[in-house]
Amino acid sequence: MNAIVITVDARGSGGSVAGIERIQRRLSAAPVGDWLLPFTPTVGDEIQAVAGDPVAVCDAIQHLAREACWIGIGIGIVDELRSEARLSGGPAFDMARSAIERANARQGRGRRKANVDGVVPDWPLAVGHSDPDTARVVEYALALHWSYVHRRTDRQHAIAVRLDTASTQAQIAHELGIGANVVSKSMAGAAYQESNAARQLAQHAIREALGAE
Repeated sequence: MNAIVITVDARGSGGSVAGIERIQRRLSAAPVGDWLLPFTPTVGDEIQAVAGDPVAVCDAIQHLAREACWIGIGIGIVDELRSEARLSGGPAFDMARSAIERANARQGRGRRKANVDGVVPDWPLAVGHSDPDTARVVEYALALHWSYVHRRTDRQHAIAVRLDTASTQAQIAHELGIGANVVSKSMAGAAYQESNAARQLAQHAIREALGAE
């Protein structure tokens, strides 16, 4: 079957598992979408999960954009789905491994290489797919979604998350003890509508990638 494998590696952990355990708890607290296997430890300070749909992937990216980590995503065939991701196998797992190694390498010093289309990736995520063009399209869409969420202030993100759960601006202002005008300004500063558009674009690209396998 076709699925999406997500590998997450904590940055700056120095071999400690505390950082990745905290990330795992946050990702597992309120999962959204179709998760075939939840995030569980693999090797070192990495965790891995298997998603069945684009909604799950984009929700995870929204959480991970607020963390210090590398993200490797493999979209393709999963031959073997067992109780945990580390016990499972298939080309999608190999592509996720290759992707996280590429993402990790980008954050090193020195001049970064441009892709074949002239884009120089400076985001900490990479995507693998049997078709390189498809992989780049998905990666660019996810990177756009990641960048909008990553640059938010804590207040902007808190408001954006509440908006995602269908709270009204008036309710959010009351919950946070701030004025409605502050909520409105925070929405603009968080690029809330643009972020939603990027998320929809990423979901469409992943859906197409799953069907292309």
